[in-house]
Amino acid sequence: MSKFLTPLICEKVEGTKDQWQLHEPLIYQSDLGGTITVPSGYKTDFASTPQFAWALSFTKNGLWDDIAVVHDFLYGNKIFSRKKCDNVFLEGLKVLGVPAIQAYPMYWAVRIFGKKFYDGAPTS
Repeated sequence: MSKFLTPLICEKVEGTKDQWQLHEPLIYQSDLGGTITVPSGYKTDFASTPQFAWALSFTKNGLWDDIAVVHDFLYGNKIFSRKKCDNVFLEGLKVLGVPAIQAYPMYWAVRIFGKKFYDGAPTS
């Protein structure tokens, strides 16, 4: 059963507009992707979806913070195919109890707009 094995522990990076740094590893056990460990020190902006998409039905931060960090990590390191990264994101949204009325628009936002973030991500 998919679940988070550790809590998200991070703080805003001083002097940045929207960067956060993990103080402890964030570990997610996924039925789709196995154990995914986002290391301590990893920096994230939580969700890179275009601003207008957030305005449709949700805010940038919320119940989904943990899986947004995992998704950023998966994209940034190209751990899986883009589609699998996005499917892990949807799985995590469900694990976190994000209502379907928010989870599915978020999933489709990353499916539609995520290509530039995945393609532009580093390969290491």
